[in-house]
Amino acid sequence: MSTVTVNTTTKRRKAKTRAKRHVQIPAAISTRAVAFVAVLGVTYLASSLSGQVMVEKARQDAIRASQKALDARKVEGELSKRLDQMTGFNAIGQWAETHNFKSLEELTAAKSAPATEPTESKASAQPGAEVSNATSR
Repeated sequence: MSTVTVNTTTKRRKAKTRAKRHVQIPAAISTRAVAFVAVLGVTYLASSLSGQVMVEKARQDAIRASQKALDARKVEGELSKRLDQMTGFNAIGQWAETHNFKSLEELTAAKSAPATEPTESKASAQPGAEVSNATSR
């Protein structure tokens, strides 16, 4: 028999390495997608929380501002009452008396009083004069 040599060496295909490469690409994409979604979620939650904090702070500021406005109205009312009391006729008259000012009535009475006093003193000095003044009226 004759010997026949058979070449048993065959070339292998590199399909297996390509298949591994195709499997690694979707895994990298899915890892990046998960990381992106995680960063997106954390950013959304942080921005939502900070937005709620800012809204609450604005609400508290509005409450404080309205309370201050109410307090200011009360103080303004009290000051208005005090101002009315201080600028009223009685208050000005009392102030004038304490500072030795005289009213217009007192000044006119003081001017007319010395003119009438001598005539009255003359009338009181003469008893007959009283009778004549009384009958002439």
